[in-house]
Amino acid sequence: LRAVSLSPNYDILHFAVHGELNQEDPLSSALLLAAGGKGDGKLRASEIFSLNLKADTVVLSACETGLGKITNGDEIIGLTRAFIYAGTPSVITTLWKIDDRASYELMREFYTNLKTKKKAEALRQAQLKIMKEFPHPFFWAAYELSGER
Repeated sequence: LRAVSLSPNYDILHFAVHGELNQEDPLSSALLLAAGGKGDGKLRASEIFSLNLKADTVVLSACETGLGKITNGDEIIGLTRAFIYAGTPSVITTLWKIDDRASYELMREFYTNLKTKKKAEALRQAQLKIMKEFPHPFFWAAYELSGER
């Protein structure tokens, strides 16, 4: 949590970790970080809601980070909503389990594109490029951008 709280110094927070989805209690959904000190190594959605982030974009390159629970107001509660509530205007997440190698290639291309393109176009172009090596949608279609484009 300490590292995440330093985010005012960064434009992008990128988490390439494991995700843990809890559909029954979406506020318990978490990013699995290295345990250390007094913490258990989990950054839960409930903890993220209390952060004050200044990063322009959060990238959650982990399995099923875009999933959550739909509430009566048609809002999905989960990691995406937590990061947006914490102050990050854009969050890139995944809708299913992802392949490590394809994820690496897609993210590398995304960051290259981001130098000259807006986030949505940078992600789209990255997806189009890795389709050539990984044509099945499983490898590239899991990624979504929520918030500001």
